[in-house]
Amino acid sequence: MAKVAGGFLMGFSLAMLMFFLLIYMLLSPYSAHIESIHSLTQGGFYSGAIEFLDTVGMIGSLPLIGGIVGGTWASDIAQFLTDVRTTFSALYTLWSLTIPAMLGSIIMFIVGAFAATRPEGHTHKPIVREVERSTRGKKCKKCGEELSSEDKFCPGCGKKVK
Repeated sequence: MAKVAGGFLMGFSLAMLMFFLLIYMLLSPYSAHIESIHSLTQGGFYSGAIEFLDTVGMIGSLPLIGGIVGGTWASDIAQFLTDVRTTFSALYTLWSLTIPAMLGSIIMFIVGAFAATRPEGHTHKPIVREVERSTRGKKCKKCGEELSSEDKFCPGCGKKVK
């Protein structure tokens, strides 16, 4: 059972390592851009621009003003900016998790290798004290009374114990 679990853990960790290594290789040339766009889209100016465009979009949806302002372009731009924020937030999170995930998968592989190479049927035998072993089953030769290791004389008949 340990060999199967260890093999599964090794295979899963290798697949996870390859996945995050691929993500790391694909995103590493763009890491500076991802970080700067992420910090830009999380700022107050960017949020204010989205709120402003949403407000203009709501005004543009009014029947009389809609013809003057020009339709739903502001709402479309606000939605695009929101999508950009969400996308770069996800990319930034994925980028920041690649190195810890690769380290975690290496640790999982080592644990799986340990489990897979562990011998089957390994059990721990209880340790029996020498004193208990020497007195277990010891009986008086005269009357058959059970004796303890401290007995100098038989408690049944009084014969001296050797």
